Amino acid sequence: MYALMAYGLTVTLSSIRIYNWAYAEYVTISAYITAVLSTRYLVNIWLCFPIAITSAVVMSILVDELVYKPLSARGSTIIQIMLASIATGLLIRYFIYIFASINNVVIIKAAYASRTIFTYNTLVITDLDV
Repeated sequence: MYALMAYGLTVTLSSIRIYNWAYAEYVTISAYITAVLSTRYLVNIWLCFPIAITSAVVMSILVDELVYKPLSARGSTIIQIMLASIATGLLIRYFIYIFASINNVVIIKAAYASRTIFTYNTLVITDLDV
Protein backbone atom coordinates (compact mmCIF):
# COMPACT_ATOMS: atom_id res chain seq x y z
CA MET A 1 0.00 0.00 0.00
CA TYR A 2 2.83 2.40 0.80
CA ALA A 3 4.32 1.73 -2.62
CA LEU A 4 1.04 2.69 -4.29
CA MET A 5 0.86 5.87 -2.21
CA ALA A 6 4.44 6.75 -3.10
CA TYR A 7 3.78 6.06 -6.77
CA GLY A 8 0.75 8.35 -6.78
CA LEU A 9 2.67 11.08 -5.01
CA THR A 10 5.55 10.74 -7.47
CA VAL A 11 3.22 10.98 -10.45
CA THR A 12 1.59 14.06 -8.94
CA LEU A 13 4.93 15.70 -8.25
CA SER A 14 6.34 14.94 -11.68
CA SER A 15 3.25 16.06 -13.59
CA ILE A 16 2.43 19.36 -11.86
CA ARG A 17 5.83 20.07 -10.27
CA ILE A 18 4.22 20.79 -6.91
CA TYR A 19 4.24 18.61 -3.84
CA ASN A 20 0.60 17.98 -2.93
CA TRP A 21 0.41 18.08 0.86
CA ALA A 22 -3.25 16.99 0.76
CA TYR A 23 -2.40 13.68 -0.92
CA ALA A 24 -2.43 11.70 2.34
CA GLU A 25 -5.99 12.84 3.00
CA TYR A 26 -7.15 11.27 -0.27
CA VAL A 27 -5.78 7.95 0.95
CA THR A 28 -7.38 8.52 4.36
CA ILE A 29 -10.77 9.16 2.73
CA SER A 30 -10.45 5.86 0.88
CA ALA A 31 -9.52 4.03 4.06
CA TYR A 32 -12.44 5.46 6.02
CA ILE A 33 -14.91 4.73 3.24
CA THR A 34 -13.67 1.15 3.08
CA ALA A 35 -13.87 0.79 6.86
CA VAL A 36 -17.35 2.27 7.15
CA LEU A 37 -18.80 0.32 4.23
CA SER A 38 -17.30 -3.00 5.32
CA THR A 39 -17.99 -2.74 9.06
CA ARG A 40 -21.15 -0.67 9.39
CA TYR A 41 -23.01 -1.57 6.18
CA LEU A 42 -21.43 -5.04 5.76
CA VAL A 43 -20.52 -4.45 2.12
CA ASN A 44 -18.17 -7.04 0.66
CA ILE A 45 -14.58 -5.82 0.99
CA TRP A 46 -13.93 -6.41 -2.73
CA LEU A 47 -16.77 -4.05 -3.60
CA CYS A 48 -15.45 -1.44 -1.17
CA PHE A 49 -12.12 -1.05 -2.96
CA PRO A 50 -13.46 0.34 -6.26
CA ILE A 51 -15.79 2.67 -4.35
CA ALA A 52 -12.91 3.90 -2.19
CA ILE A 53 -10.61 4.42 -5.17
CA THR A 54 -13.33 6.28 -7.05
CA SER A 55 -13.92 8.54 -4.04
CA ALA A 56 -10.23 9.41 -3.86
CA VAL A 57 -10.14 10.18 -7.58
CA VAL A 58 -13.25 12.36 -7.33
CA MET A 59 -11.81 14.21 -4.33
CA SER A 60 -8.54 14.75 -6.16
CA ILE A 61 -10.31 16.14 -9.22
CA LEU A 62 -12.52 18.41 -7.09
CA VAL A 63 -9.54 19.84 -5.22
CA ASP A 64 -7.67 20.36 -8.48
CA GLU A 65 -10.60 22.14 -10.12
CA LEU A 66 -11.62 24.20 -7.07
CA VAL A 67 -8.22 25.07 -5.60
CA TYR A 68 -5.18 24.52 -7.79
CA LYS A 69 -6.45 25.56 -11.22
CA PRO A 70 -7.89 28.90 -10.05
CA LEU A 71 -4.66 29.67 -8.22
CA SER A 72 -2.58 28.77 -11.28
CA ALA A 73 -4.84 30.89 -13.50
CA ARG A 74 -4.21 33.90 -11.23
CA GLY A 75 -0.47 33.42 -11.58
CA SER A 76 0.15 32.31 -7.99
CA THR A 77 3.66 31.29 -7.02
CA ILE A 78 4.64 27.74 -6.15
CA ILE A 79 4.84 28.69 -2.47
CA GLN A 80 1.27 30.01 -2.52
CA ILE A 81 -0.01 26.86 -4.19
CA MET A 82 1.86 24.68 -1.68
CA LEU A 83 0.34 26.68 1.19
CA ALA A 84 -3.09 26.18 -0.38
CA SER A 85 -2.29 22.48 -0.55
CA ILE A 86 -1.47 22.40 3.16
CA ALA A 87 -4.67 24.30 3.98
CA THR A 88 -6.71 21.96 1.77
CA GLY A 89 -5.18 18.96 3.51
CA LEU A 90 -6.08 20.38 6.91
CA LEU A 91 -9.65 21.11 5.82
CA ILE A 92 -10.11 17.60 4.45
CA ARG A 93 -8.51 16.06 7.54
CA TYR A 94 -10.84 17.84 9.93
CA PHE A 95 -13.91 17.16 7.80
CA ILE A 96 -12.95 13.48 7.96
CA TYR A 97 -12.56 13.76 11.73
CA ILE A 98 -15.96 15.46 12.11
CA PHE A 99 -17.62 12.83 9.92
CA ALA A 100 -15.89 10.02 11.78
CA SER A 101 -16.76 11.34 15.21
CA ILE A 102 -20.41 11.98 14.27
CA ASN A 103 -20.72 8.44 12.90
CA ASN A 104 -18.72 6.97 15.79
CA VAL A 105 -16.02 5.48 13.57
CA VAL A 106 -13.00 7.33 14.89
CA ILE A 107 -11.59 4.03 16.08
CA ILE A 108 -12.55 0.89 14.21
CA LYS A 109 -11.14 -2.29 15.67
CA ALA A 110 -10.57 -5.38 13.63
CA ALA A 111 -12.45 -8.54 14.45
CA TYR A 112 -9.26 -10.12 15.82
CA ALA A 113 -8.85 -11.69 19.21
CA SER A 114 -5.82 -9.97 20.65
CA ARG A 115 -3.44 -11.63 23.06
CA THR A 116 -1.94 -9.87 26.04
CA ILE A 117 1.84 -9.77 25.82
CA PHE A 118 2.74 -7.64 28.81
CA THR A 119 0.83 -6.30 31.81
CA TYR A 120 2.07 -3.90 34.46
CA ASN A 121 -0.45 -2.26 36.79
CA THR A 122 -2.89 -0.56 34.39
CA LEU A 123 -0.60 -0.82 31.36
CA VAL A 124 -1.63 -3.62 29.02
CA ILE A 125 0.27 -4.31 25.79
CA THR A 126 -1.31 -6.67 23.29
CA ASP A 127 -0.06 -8.10 20.02
CA LEU A 128 -2.12 -5.44 18.21
CA ASP A 129 -0.08 -2.73 19.93
CA VAL A 130 3.18 -4.23 18.78
